[in-house]
Amino acid sequence: TQGEVTIEELQELKLSEEANEKLNAKLETQKQEIAREMLSSIPLEKKSIKERQQLISDYIPTIARIIYELQREQNARIVDIERIGRGGYSKVYQIGEKVLKIGKPRETYKIPNHPRILQPLTRTNLIDERDNNKIFGCIEVSDRVDRLCESKEQEQELKDNEEAVEKLYQIYKELRDDGIVWTDVRFANVGKLRKKNVPELDGEEMDVDPEAVGMDKSVKGKVLEVGEWVIIDTDYIWREEDNKSMAYSKKSYFKEFERRWYQERQGKIGEKFKRRENDREQEGCTRRYELGSGKKKEEEER
Repeated sequence: TQGEVTIEELQELKLSEEANEKLNAKLETQKQEIAREMLSSIPLEKKSIKERQQLISDYIPTIARIIYELQREQNARIVDIERIGRGGYSKVYQIGEKVLKIGKPRETYKIPNHPRILQPLTRTNLIDERDNNKIFGCIEVSDRVDRLCESKEQEQELKDNEEAVEKLYQIYKELRDDGIVWTDVRFANVGKLRKKNVPELDGEEMDVDPEAVGMDKSVKGKVLEVGEWVIIDTDYIWREEDNKSMAYSKKSYFKEFERRWYQERQGKIGEKFKRRENDREQEGCTRRYELGSGKKKEEEER
């Protein structure tokens, strides 16, 4: 509030060594408390209270370190950390131009990569070493985007906009043509890039190992630039050949878009088949003129 001084601002003053040590200790405690609060949002119903507390304590230093690094890189204060959303799987925090997601395990962790997917700086599972390395959570850090809608009212406006719906379908089609199935097709899961779709740290573009962020490969081809639409929620992205039951939301455009894509694909296959048939008919009824004979022959060429 107005008139109050943050710990970071006090650190900038010329204080005694003892005062600085106390401030640093207080700042570290604050980071750890924020990390504890973030981790506590992960549902651990099957764990006892003691097991839950131990598991959270195990990961507090890791999350506190991530918070520190993002603060440093973004020149942000503790008070600048803002919770900006909560999805079906995670809570979302903004630290400067970075976004930190912490929540339960993803529906699909290992996913196919694509230029239309927001490229993360880090994305990793949290495991319980005391329970056979069972996955209990997931964290992700990526660049901030401008979300297409922040409320149900804004989402409805987009649904009523034919151009916006068509643009969303074209994104679905891009993925589908590349053998990728996205089942949670909603405007709430899409954002506009504020910078080109390459993860950065300390102002430098990072060449992130796809395996380290749960992706099957590096993105090839054109990198999307500022203003382009990208998928920001990757919980329901599958490979076509996965051949398993794919969950989807009733609020999603998935069934409508999949039906349209299939019909367009069948139409193109039909057109291609007709063209081949026509080509064969023309090739099978060519006429050859024999010089000096004055005759024309029909012959079928196969």
